[in-house]
Amino acid sequence: MPITDSINSICQTLSDYEYYHSESFVAQNGEAGIQPHHVERWLEQFDGAKREDFARAFAKVLRKSYLSKETIKDRLSVIVRKNKNYLNCCSLLDIQINGESQSRLIYDFVIPQANELSIQYSVNDNLKKCFLYIDDVVFSGGRVSEDIIEWINKFAPMSCNIVLYFVCSYSYGVYNINKRLNEAIKASGKKIEYKIVCEDYRKNNRIVRDVTDILHPREVPPEAASFYEEINNAPRYPILRTYQQSGPSPFFESEAERALLEEQFVIAGIRILSQLTNRGNWKPLGLEGFPSFG
Repeated sequence: MPITDSINSICQTLSDYEYYHSESFVAQNGEAGIQPHHVERWLEQFDGAKREDFARAFAKVLRKSYLSKETIKDRLSVIVRKNKNYLNCCSLLDIQINGESQSRLIYDFVIPQANELSIQYSVNDNLKKCFLYIDDVVFSGGRVSEDIIEWINKFAPMSCNIVLYFVCSYSYGVYNINKRLNEAIKASGKKIEYKIVCEDYRKNNRIVRDVTDILHPREVPPEAASFYEEINNAPRYPILRTYQQSGPSPFFESEAERALLEEQFVIAGIRILSQLTNRGNWKPLGLEGFPSFG
């Protein structure tokens, strides 16, 4: 696949990405939607000799992992249709403290579908005994935990049931939510039961380092040697992925392409981190509190 085909594939996959249709983006670029020259400029940060292979590998991963608006709408529609009785008796929770994804999902997708099916829904009715918390993607689970814990402490009835539904979740996020909610419920003295439901479950458990669906390097590029030495001081979890992957991830077509993506993103991330005066918990591959590449 020539690099132009990869660039066009990336644009097509991201065609409905919200940012590229925002007022600020249109004001800055003169038109809505991601364009090939945006991708070309983004690709310039990666090694020129490997850029074509990198673009090809990235386009493939994006096609397999990206959640389009249509996909989210279809999954939520199925959930609403299959749970009419539950929605008639429960209350939707619109309690996200930071962010708008929950409100967007509820008012743009769930409620219109509920109206079509004549479902007598309610939102934030704390007199109910069962509740439905909806969000799109769970990564670390931190935001979801904070939302639910605050609601439990301030608004939840003394006895109730909660269903937490996610379009997509990562395994560490689910682990973190379970750990924090169980502690919070016990501390609250309330009788609260909950269940997590997820349509698309992806693996990123730091303990099980051989089965991951994320960028998790198994080698350290020379450009990242100093960073690796800094974080590899009695780390809580294994930093590098091993060579004994027990099964292929559905998001990477080959180990060679995965390794190329990991290498190039780490190198680019190291370059970005070098420009920060205070990097905090930022790592080459993103934000994470644990010693890792992100």
